[in-house]
Formats: sequence, structure tokens, C-alpha cells
Amino acid sequence: MTRFGGREISLEQPGAPLHDDATAEQLRELVTKGALTGLVLSSDDVRSLYESLKAGGFTGFTQEPTDHFYGTDMGIRVSF
Repeated sequence: MTRFGGREISLEQPGAPLHDDATAEQLRELVTKGALTGLVLSSDDVRSLYESLKAGGFTGFTQEPTDHFYGTDMGIRVSF
């Protein structure tokens, strides 16, 4: 569990008790390949979140905060 300005992010590895060993391995392979890309997190200040993560030692950025017509986003990759 990691806390960022009153927000909590909990990342869990696939496995027991939710998944059997074979299913957990399949999920890890799909995540590693980038096939499961459906997680979207929302923040009122993406640039501050980026700086907080970076200052905390996180290195899994795939895209720094970038402005688009719909708002600002960034990309991260987390491996299990």
C-alpha cells in the first residue's frame, strides 16, 4: 500500500486466494506483454502525482505527463 496525498494505491500480484497457480501465471504473462491495459487512475494533478512518484523512487514511467485535447495523462508500467 502506497499513500500519495491522501490517496492510496494498492497493487496486488495475481495468486491465491483469488487465482489458482496456472491462472496467476497466465495473468502475469499477459500483464508482462502489455495485453491487459485496462487500468485507468484519475488525478486532479497528474504532474504532482508524477513528481511524487519520481521523488519516491518509482522508475516505471512509459510516458511523462503529456497534454492532450482531453486532459493530461502519463503512462506507467508495473511488473509482478
